[in-house]
Amino acid sequence: MSQQDFVTQRAPLPPSSFSGEEYVYLQRLALAVNSIPRISYTSFAAGPNSNVTGKVGDLAVNIAAGSSERVYFKNSGVGNNTGWVSLATSGGGGGGVGLVNSVT
Repeated sequence: MSQQDFVTQRAPLPPSSFSGEEYVYLQRLALAVNSIPRISYTSFAAGPNSNVTGKVGDLAVNIAAGSSERVYFKNSGVGNNTGWVSLATSGGGGGGVGLVNSVT
């Protein structure tokens, strides 16, 4: 299983040695990269709840064999391993993915 640290930034802010347009450009780039939702994958039959730590907006894909729920969205909680809701289930015989009818 792979899980990204919800605290660590993927792109750090530029050092103070930069200034002017260079600094603004690098700062905006870092903020844009860090605002992209994180995607984790898990191989737990039960899905990411109690197994994957994340923040609201993160996505998780369950790759466990035989699991019917495949795609999850972090709906609530910050820095914890609860609040994941299923968005899609594995399809019928073709192995496709179907959307869940309602998410609460």
